[in-house]
Amino acid sequence: MVFNMECFYHVYDSLPEQFNLIDYLFSSIKPNEFNRVAYITGGSHISYGELIQRVKQFSCLLKNLGVEQESRVVILLSDDINFVYAFLAIIWLGGIAVIINEAHSDHDIEYVLSDCRANFIVSRNLWHSKFKSEIYDKMYWVLIDEPGFDQQLARQLLIERPVLVAREAEAFWVYTSGSMGQPKGVIHLHYNPVVAIQNYGRDILKLAPDDVIFSAPSMSFSYGLGTSIYFPLFFHASVVISPNSSPFEHINIITNHAVTVFFGIPHTYASIYAIKEILSLQADSLRLCVSAGEQLPIPLWRKWHDHYGVSICEGIGTTESTHIFISNSVNNTVAGSTGRAVSGYQIRLVNDNAKEVAAGEPGLLEVSGEGFMQGYWQKLKATQQVLRGQTMITGDIYRCDELGNYYFIGRKDSLVKVKGMWLIPAEIEQVFLQHPLLVEIAVIVKPGIIEDTAEIVAYIQLKEGYKFTRELRNEIIKLANSQLPKFKIPRKILALNKLPRNVTGKIHRKRLADDLSLQKEKL
Repeated sequence: MVFNMECFYHVYDSLPEQFNLIDYLFSSIKPNEFNRVAYITGGSHISYGELIQRVKQFSCLLKNLGVEQESRVVILLSDDINFVYAFLAIIWLGGIAVIINEAHSDHDIEYVLSDCRANFIVSRNLWHSKFKSEIYDKMYWVLIDEPGFDQQLARQLLIERPVLVAREAEAFWVYTSGSMGQPKGVIHLHYNPVVAIQNYGRDILKLAPDDVIFSAPSMSFSYGLGTSIYFPLFFHASVVISPNSSPFEHINIITNHAVTVFFGIPHTYASIYAIKEILSLQADSLRLCVSAGEQLPIPLWRKWHDHYGVSICEGIGTTESTHIFISNSVNNTVAGSTGRAVSGYQIRLVNDNAKEVAAGEPGLLEVSGEGFMQGYWQKLKATQQVLRGQTMITGDIYRCDELGNYYFIGRKDSLVKVKGMWLIPAEIEQVFLQHPLLVEIAVIVKPGIIEDTAEIVAYIQLKEGYKFTRELRNEIIKLANSQLPKFKIPRKILALNKLPRNVTGKIHRKRLADDLSLQKEKL
């Protein structure tokens, strides 16, 4: 297939050369909508009018400290309204918001603070006290939990006009999780989110002003940044934000605020379903549930659909792509499929010779389109491995059926071939998860010592209150034997209190593969 690269500048060409992302979002909000609720946090309701005023005041505060066009300003905060204010205000001034996930290790946070070379940081006293040194004292710290900060912000004048920059100017950086090494700074441009808004927010999510959105993934994760900030603002929806990531809190938020659109990762849905007998989710208000970040197991999709009466729309995006480029939709949800190509993107599956594979055959996923990252900060080789012009090399192996639905097989660097076929962890996981006592599972596959064999280990997490007994192990193996060939049956099953996770909440498969010291029961 030959792509016409000109077709990938549709959104870019539609925008003025001098542009500001936040001005684009705010300009869509009319004065008669200023009283609409923008954010619900704790016991507070913040209207769109109040949001715009606070952002302009936050901009003034930052400007008075010396923030100007192209200044890098770190945001090191949990999900609260000040994260929203800071993100919008920095970009309103033409600055660059550098987002760091608080779930990173202290070592990784220290690395990112040094790597990004920012002069300003919006954070809390906790982090300021941890990183007191000659280097970090040269940064100007805006501490949102300092006594009197809210009053100081309220006294600021309003920066009424945004700083207009080139539409391809840098707007924000998001650092990767660091699961495969040091975190990398992913550089996003002002026009990138507009691509995601038009292609995914409008065409797939079909967001509207009467939607109430709750996104479990953190705003410091590219997925959560879109679903909690720029998607809802453009479509004038209301957003509930909470720093609490427990399934109990998620259930209370969805029930008490009549949430209509819920964003999560597979772990989010598994955790809510696992406690359904303790605290029941009232799902009547939900019109759409979305999952991304990692593969959604078919048994979990079915359990959720059968119990709550709403399908989960799975999709895939990456930090590098800004947001989701393959997705199911409300009108076309296929269990086990990541979905179809989102409008504006073209997908290829290629073999080792870079030739496109036939329908049903596995191939390396390549995505072409606009709105991808400019690159990784100061990592030229890593950038060139991922981006080739307007095509992104994902490292994922997929297959596609004749209807255009894509199915995840695994990461290319973690798959093993046995008897000439890919040994697919997800295939084994789907079978194990049919057992009612399993909450989550991660299957790790390594090449065996003997040629054409594999070492397969299943790490499982059981429902609260259950022990991993020999009888339970035998039940699981019996289930696996009934549906899988013998060479795909795990030799070891290890029960963990909890599966390890990276900073974005995904299962930390590299840590499991490295077999670090984890509390486990082995049978």
